[in-house]
Amino acid sequence: MRKAIFNSLNQNKYAPYFLIIIVWLLAILSKFKINGLVYGFDFGMYQPDGALYTFRTLTLLGQTQSDAGLNVANWYATHSFKLNELIAGSLYYESNDIWKLYDTRIMYPLLSAPFVFIMGIPGMLVIPCISLLVLLIAIYKISLQSQNKYAGLIIAILLSFSPVVSRWMLSNTTDGLLVAFISIAAYLLMNLEVKKNGYFLFLIVIFSSFTRFSFLIWIGIVLILIIEKRKKLGVGVFFLSLACFVPTLFTDLKLAVLPVMMSSSLLDKLIYLPISFIKVLFYEFAEIFILDKILFIILIVGFICALNSFDNSKSKLFLVQIFLLFVVGAINGTLGVNFRYQLPILPFLSIVLINNLPNSKFDFLKLRKSSIGDLR
Repeated sequence: MRKAIFNSLNQNKYAPYFLIIIVWLLAILSKFKINGLVYGFDFGMYQPDGALYTFRTLTLLGQTQSDAGLNVANWYATHSFKLNELIAGSLYYESNDIWKLYDTRIMYPLLSAPFVFIMGIPGMLVIPCISLLVLLIAIYKISLQSQNKYAGLIIAILLSFSPVVSRWMLSNTTDGLLVAFISIAAYLLMNLEVKKNGYFLFLIVIFSSFTRFSFLIWIGIVLILIIEKRKKLGVGVFFLSLACFVPTLFTDLKLAVLPVMMSSSLLDKLIYLPISFIKVLFYEFAEIFILDKILFIILIVGFICALNSFDNSKSKLFLVQIFLLFVVGAINGTLGVNFRYQLPILPFLSIVLINNLPNSKFDFLKLRKSSIGDLR
């Protein structure tokens, strides 16, 4: 049976994509099964902050704030688990301070608008579903480029079974879309010998920056590009990401940095950041260990692979990104959000695993040391 499957994957170049689509559909179907509270955590498809994105999408489609707020409130009353008593007026642009931070997060509502126009509020789930598929296909495409497609397929399948991945990728938030854009960026980084991929990378910088805060992710990429002597591209990505980040500087930084410490000054918050980093690091890994053994094991194996091949640019990229993404979590300061802010690490984690796992179709458990090329 196993041999027949491998032969099919070898002989038909489209077979792996069909397999990915099947596991993607199964992930979506399983989401409906765990659409609710798990150990008190909200695994629902309609998240609290998703109400704001839904409200914005409805107003983009021409609804008044009053109508949009009422529609979202009524929908959440029957389809949400931790926000089923939403006050419509709390969503209005002039009455909710969170809009100061969300003003630049326009990509998800814009892309969702056509689907919401056709399907109503459930259309907000279309882009997250597509984003998960983009992640899985990007992982496989990277594995093809690394000539280790079996490892790529296994990683994609395992991630599709991850409760944490499906929790955030398949909900009405910006997390899934950001992961999709970063996954495309990771693929482009692995194929920079194609000149036009550098220009596509600039587009992804813009799209991701107007999805949610991603400046630190791009800083990590810039550092690796400079180390790998792609200074021109690195400088271009830096200034473009900085330009996209500038509007955020005009928001209420006291609200953006450690909002859980609203009564503290900005200086006190900055001093507290290292402690916040340590707390977030501990809580996130502890929570993953309890809720998602699959992702926990993948992460640990990824760390081992990265440390064993530290001289390689792909390993450096992974380690830099995971550090910066935990910095993002520390800036937010909310404990136990189930790896939400670190989710963009998935494509970089996959790259490290693909380039360290054996490419034999019969043995995926034994790790091997491999010589990984640079990003050039």
